[in-house]
Amino acid sequence: MKFDVRVLEEEVPDYLKYGTVITPTCDMRKFPSFESERVHQLIFNEKVKVLQVQTDYYLVKDLKSSYIGFVRAPQLRFDSKDHDDYTHLVTARFTSMSLENLDLILPFGTKLKIMNETDEFYFAETALGMGKLKKSDVSLISKFNMDFDELIKNYISTPYLWGGTSTLGTDCSGFIYRLYDALGVKIPRDTSQQFDELYPIGQDELTTGDLILFKGHVGMYIGENKMVHSSASLGGVYVSDIFDPKDIYEETLKRGIIGFRRVKNDV
Repeated sequence: MKFDVRVLEEEVPDYLKYGTVITPTCDMRKFPSFESERVHQLIFNEKVKVLQVQTDYYLVKDLKSSYIGFVRAPQLRFDSKDHDDYTHLVTARFTSMSLENLDLILPFGTKLKIMNETDEFYFAETALGMGKLKKSDVSLISKFNMDFDELIKNYISTPYLWGGTSTLGTDCSGFIYRLYDALGVKIPRDTSQQFDELYPIGQDELTTGDLILFKGHVGMYIGENKMVHSSASLGGVYVSDIFDPKDIYEETLKRGIIGFRRVKNDV
């Protein structure tokens, strides 16, 4: 029997090997169709490896999470580099960035390469040209030290979105993934991976930032018997009394706990 083995990325020319997201968010789809399931979501300036080029969609691999999926062609700008030397991070829930012929709303966690500044504004080099944004909405990555309480405030009431990871909409594991990404800590993207790969702890060891795992769901412990999570049942990111339930939903959550995990910087 003869097999035709194809390595998709070898079919892509060198100058098309990588791509940079040029829209505020960029959905990764299971198949090359807008009707297909959203499996992951990238945000502005995130990098991908291009595996296959099609007319309307590209098959790509997220260089951070290793997710593979299809993205719409207009949302990507080809690049020959697999990384950029980002210097700053959007720390506001959203910020507006003005380009020559376009204004973009960038979500929390967007990383930027700042090239110049005035008393009030930063100027960021992007694949779309130079962008101007308020200094008050941005922080130096090297000096970023926002605690979990402040981080979570950026997400409270964010709508639930299957496959989402941003302050425009997020699912449960995408919410946790993006919080830790802002802190410079790489963790697995999926709930099952977070359960399997992170450090197991007991309930009596829980401290703020630890994860509470359920079958197909995850939340973050924030102290005082409370958990913050992005819940489809609640419609978004909210706080639940996980160990002192106040209603049937919280009782159901408590009964569904399957474990506790801690994120370590060497993940």
